[in-house]
Amino acid sequence: GVNCFLCLYKLFKYLHGVNTKMAQLIQTLSNASTDLMYFVFILTIVLFGFGAMFTCAFGNEVFQFRTITISIMTLMRAIPEGVLFYEDLRDANRFIGPMAYVMYNVLVFLVLMNMFLAIINSSYEEVRQRNLREGSKKVISKRLGQFYAERKKRAQKALQPAAMLIPGRKNRC
Repeated sequence: GVNCFLCLYKLFKYLHGVNTKMAQLIQTLSNASTDLMYFVFILTIVLFGFGAMFTCAFGNEVFQFRTITISIMTLMRAIPEGVLFYEDLRDANRFIGPMAYVMYNVLVFLVLMNMFLAIINSSYEEVRQRNLREGSKKVISKRLGQFYAERKKRAQKALQPAAMLIPGRKNRC
């Protein structure tokens, strides 16, 4: 896992210098990192609270909510998949089941995911405005210019006449 993380880090570092859009993405994520840490903290608290609620309310009847750990994992899995076993919740308790299902979906999917998108969007706008103000140049053309300048120096050095490289002899150029 650590090796994969380091490989991805190196890949992003390389792409940061080659592609301006990738550089903008990396700047956006690094700019939003503090807000994203707070968001993950809030999401963890919300998931823990809902996990405790679902365990207390449905732990005996619904298999996916039998312990608090399994409840939190089920709720985390429901975020990208959107599956929260509505029928099982409704069968376990006709009033609390649908109410808990709606509360979780409204809070997590509508409120928290919109907060996540707002954090990323505001960070992207800040980075985009900063890049426009600074008049950021194309990274690729800058790197290619440096590459060709270095190659030109090497070629000129290699093409110097052999007589100029002999010690003690005066240069005639």
